[in-house]
Amino acid sequence: MLNANDRLVYHGREMNRRCKAALAQAEDDLGYELTIFQGGFRPVTSFSGSTHTGGGVVDLSAWHWQEKSRALFDAGFVPFHRTEADGDWEEHIHCVLAGDPTLAASSAAQVESWKNGRSGLVSNGPFKGVRYVKFSKNFHTFDWPQKPKKVPLGPGERVHTIISRTHSHEEPDFDSEPVNLLTRGKEKTFKAKIRHGDIHWFQTEEGNWVANTKTRPGRGLPKRDSTD
Repeated sequence: MLNANDRLVYHGREMNRRCKAALAQAEDDLGYELTIFQGGFRPVTSFSGSTHTGGGVVDLSAWHWQEKSRALFDAGFVPFHRTEADGDWEEHIHCVLAGDPTLAASSAAQVESWKNGRSGLVSNGPFKGVRYVKFSKNFHTFDWPQKPKKVPLGPGERVHTIISRTHSHEEPDFDSEPVNLLTRGKEKTFKAKIRHGDIHWFQTEEGNWVANTKTRPGRGLPKRDSTD
């Protein structure tokens, strides 16, 4: 049985399965691979303290940190933008996956600090990152069931439109190999769906899988406001 707390290596850094799935979602939204400086399950250090001793925490490259922060919030992380002025480290994004039960106590306290508009640092200064109101707990909080049942789709349910850039996957799981890159507005015909945790996956006619968070039923998308 897949367990969200299972430890694995992703992009060369140790973390749990839940954290990897959240990072993969952010990467799908951004359209590029994230550079990870530090993962979890590490010893106490002079620069990170105990925040990386548990799971659900990573440090990322600060390049395009505002854009990354929005995608990370959507995936369930609280992203803290750390500059060289904040401590003895290079600029980076310190990401804590809210609600992850494997978080170190110090990392969980950083989430509470963020909720109060603070930095999560010992200095208790103001939060200086992107204050993004769309943050919400999502499917990464849950373990995935062992044998979900695949359900065929009826004729009226089969055509969906891709609403954001994403990959299809070999299995209905963000941990599986990405296959085809799908762009916004592309129409796909699906033949079945399956539920993993709090998310449904649709199976393409080629046999690959797309998360329902990336699709909407029917043909076409509403036109974007020209003032956006």
